[in-house]
Amino acid sequence: MDGSQLEKQEKIIAEILVIFQNNNLTTEEALDLDDVLKRRILKNSIISNPLS
Repeated sequence: MDGSQLEKQEKIIAEILVIFQNNNLTTEEALDLDDVLKRRILKNSIISNPLS
C-alpha cells in the first residue's frame, strides 16, 4: 500500500471518528471503533495486495 492510499484511509478514519464523537460516543468507544477500522483496512489491504 503506498503512502497516498494510507493517507486517504487515515483521513476517512479521522472523519468517521468525528462523526461518532458528534454522536456522543465516548473517547473509549471511538478509539475501539478506530482500532476495528484500522484492523479491517489492514486486513483488506493484505487481501488485495498479498505480495506487498
